[in-house]
Amino acid sequence: MAPGASFLQELSQLQTLYPALIQTYRLMSLPVDKLSEEIRKEIDENPALLLNASGASKASSEAAGPAGPAGSAGSAYGRDFTGTYLSSGGDAEASDRYTKFYEAQTRSERLQEHLLSQLGLLDITAAEREAGELIISNLDASGFNTVPPETLAKTPAGAEAIASVLPRIQHLDPAGCAVSGWRESLAVQASELKLDDEALKIFEGMLSTENLERLRAGKTDAVARSLGASASEVESLWQILKTLDPYPGRRFSSADVPFVIPDLSIKKNAEGNLELRINSEALPDLEIDPEYEKMLAEIEDKASKEFLSEKIKKAREFIKMIKERTDTLTLVALSLMKFQREFFLKGPSALKPLILKTVAEDIGRDESTVSRISNDKYIDTDFGLVPIKSLFSASVATASGEDTSQRAVMEMIRDIVSAESGAGKKLSDQKIADMLAEKGVIISRRTVNKYRSKLNIDSSYSR
Repeated sequence: MAPGASFLQELSQLQTLYPALIQTYRLMSLPVDKLSEEIRKEIDENPALLLNASGASKASSEAAGPAGPAGSAGSAYGRDFTGTYLSSGGDAEASDRYTKFYEAQTRSERLQEHLLSQLGLLDITAAEREAGELIISNLDASGFNTVPPETLAKTPAGAEAIASVLPRIQHLDPAGCAVSGWRESLAVQASELKLDDEALKIFEGMLSTENLERLRAGKTDAVARSLGASASEVESLWQILKTLDPYPGRRFSSADVPFVIPDLSIKKNAEGNLELRINSEALPDLEIDPEYEKMLAEIEDKASKEFLSEKIKKAREFIKMIKERTDTLTLVALSLMKFQREFFLKGPSALKPLILKTVAEDIGRDESTVSRISNDKYIDTDFGLVPIKSLFSASVATASGEDTSQRAVMEMIRDIVSAESGAGKKLSDQKIADMLAEKGVIISRRTVNKYRSKLNIDSSYSR
């Protein structure tokens, strides 16, 4: 049956909305060096987009937070990044240890660990959590199931738990994992875009080998006829399909962390207050070429006028997308300064439990947006370079009833192991767990083993 009028209207809106929305999301996910490359590519392709003569972003007026004494939550925000890319303040030894700690975390995080950290934040039963761990451990490098998940269950109750939690895992970040292959992965990713049932049906029909070959050959009409849809509907969905990643797990690698440029800096200023600066200096400053706007006003040829108008429109849209990325990054950074204030003042041992939802609610954005803007981006602090994602951490209960973050506990383990050399003995995981208990942190020997492995610290026998 042919789609109804409501569906046609939605697809018409989708055709203009989704490409821009998807482009905005993609730009948000890029770190500053990759974004700079993307901007220069856009300049090369659109003559209406002009690089400011200075070659760097213009400074904007600062929007200062409430001033306060040393150690207060006072903050300042400036568009220019002033400071070195590496730590220039604080205890040098602590800075080196801190940077190595987070580099080890980033190096050791694989797809499974990335998904497991999110699984730990889901509101699910113990049986579902156990089933989720089985599903995640069953994934290959592409993020796909190595064997059908249902075969992992040993009991009917286990099968029920797997069936219940599987869809939740498929929609974690990155979406489209824990599926049978790339077709199912793309379908899951498409469902994240809030397409209606009719659009999803057409989208899934486009994923057949025959239809994909037709689409690559530009035979949109033939695909539309085979699916009972209009050519415009198929073209809109084809543009969306090309932005999705058929192998979402492959972005996770065991390679060492490359040289990175921080997207922002959060450090104590001379007065002892925290100060935020966005690294706009690494990005070219953009504007609309005034000559193009002048030509658009004066030219009379219809075809030329349409060409100029389209180029200027796209240039404005691109500039707006860049601004949205900067604004969102700034809001997230200011929120992190509020929730992780002690962390920026004292270092990793002061890291508090924090989840994406808390920051999302604080800044009025959804969790997926906060996740995207946090991906592959670093903050320059008084203690070294810190991945933004590392500031989000699940909680560990303490004897006092308060919570501390998993990463803060990992830093405590590092300190305990570092002190071994002076004591002349190697501590077992159980002994480390006992020492943490004395500090009020209650975790098992097995958890100590897990955290120690994440820190790339050998067992007591190997040490």
